[in-house]
Amino acid sequence: SDIMNSKDAKKISLVGYLYSLGHSPLSRRGEHFLYLSPLREKRHPSFQVNQTKNIWFDYGMGRGGTIIDFTLLYYNLSEVSDALKKIAEKAEEITPVSFSFHPPGYVSGFEIVKIKSLENKTLINYLKERGINIEIAKKQVHEIYFKQSGKNYFALAFQNQSGGYKVRNRYFKGCIPPKDITIVCNESDKCNVFEGFMDYRLYGK
Repeated sequence: SDIMNSKDAKKISLVGYLYSLGHSPLSRRGEHFLYLSPLREKRHPSFQVNQTKNIWFDYGMGRGGTIIDFTLLYYNLSEVSDALKKIAEKAEEITPVSFSFHPPGYVSGFEIVKIKSLENKTLINYLKERGINIEIAKKQVHEIYFKQSGKNYFALAFQNQSGGYKVRNRYFKGCIPPKDITIVCNESDKCNVFEGFMDYRLYGK
């Protein structure tokens, strides 16, 4: 299989990655998750992840960075290519974990298997039936493969400001947390508001 590149690696949720390595946050304040440091023995939570920016900082070490920087330290590696291999090994099992301190309204039970560029013919045909230009859609809509309650699904995925996704196929409409709006700036002096990404893709320019 192809080795993951840095750009794709940085899209992977740090919170989900840490969970796959056996590290759960002790608390959450807005977009910040606080952990006991996975990088050293520590009794006090001094390792923070900013979920929106998908970066970490260890206050005890005075160091921080991306998922790649973390992996280099965590596994004591010197080569980025080796870190990318480690991340790729975990990528299949990384999930948008719903912790107990989430506010109400979050959908739990989702497990993302993979997210990739839009190529699935079934999903493309669905968009065509909705009258949506496929080349325009491909710039912002991905295909997502996920599990819910042990069953496998695939759908269109439209990412929001906080790293969550609106997911949609012919039979299913839902949201993978965290919920948020998506802002698309096109230098216009007008602001158009759409109820869902299907409406935006259908009418938006």
